[in-house]
Amino acid sequence: MKEVKIADYVQTRQPIKAMVTEIINAMKGSERSMADFSVASGVNSSMLSRIINENYSKPISIDVLQKVAACSVDGCPFTLKDLLRANGMLTKEEAAHDSAMQLRRNRFFEQQRRRRDMREIITDELFAREITIKKLGLSEKTEDQQSKLFSGAMICDLAIELPENEKLEWGFSMLSAIREDDVTERDDVNYIRRIIENYAVIFLQDAWEPEKAKNIKFSFGFADEVLFNMFIEALEVAKFNNRISAILINVNEHKVMKEFNFPCKNFSDIESLFDLPVQHEEGQAKADFRQIPYYGELHGEND
Repeated sequence: MKEVKIADYVQTRQPIKAMVTEIINAMKGSERSMADFSVASGVNSSMLSRIINENYSKPISIDVLQKVAACSVDGCPFTLKDLLRANGMLTKEEAAHDSAMQLRRNRFFEQQRRRRDMREIITDELFAREITIKKLGLSEKTEDQQSKLFSGAMICDLAIELPENEKLEWGFSMLSAIREDDVTERDDVNYIRRIIENYAVIFLQDAWEPEKAKNIKFSFGFADEVLFNMFIEALEVAKFNNRISAILINVNEHKVMKEFNFPCKNFSDIESLFDLPVQHEEGQAKADFRQIPYYGELHGEND
């Protein structure tokens, strides 16, 4: 068995007391009394009693854990390493890995929260301009497939329909990443490349089956202005047939900052709906407009 190097261990959390108790009882064995175990280990009996009864507030000292593990009964399934872990200790390498994993988890949940907020901002901004919409929800979650938006492609965070005029079906994908301080230009370039690759179905449908998208618009929502500008720059040479845009959303201010409509062959340039004047009275919260009834039923909405 690999030798445990105490110097490699650091305290990362509070002890799991029930686990500590279980391990120490197993190390004591059923044949020895706690008094005998105290004598054998050199650990004060009152201290062992407090540990077994979970009557302590601070992590147990490494010296005590070493003494307990050193006189473990033969055949005990637990080791000093198990006792250290139960006491809330990991090696520096394990602690660094756990920290990195926790950072990734936190970043993921923050991006999910931001995506939800971005969806709400889009609908709030349209309602604030008194634009009637039919909210279709998430296309891949719509069991009755009311939304025809890129059927089968799991790409859409929000799908709405503008019932007036040509009944335009409008899909949105919320790219909620915010650039970290330590990212490089190469990281940014790779991120934009992944976006284009991941959403290739959008661009291929526009190129190969433009008729199927004649009543469809697709927008990429960005929460970061640098990535928003890089995305536009990467696609500015593209020759689109139908309507595709990039939207910059300020989550903190709860507003759409701007929309860039890529030039397209089949439709003349039109004003962005987000450039229209806001109709609600000054000071009225945009979130209030979420209470206005949708045109039609809501299908497949999932936060």
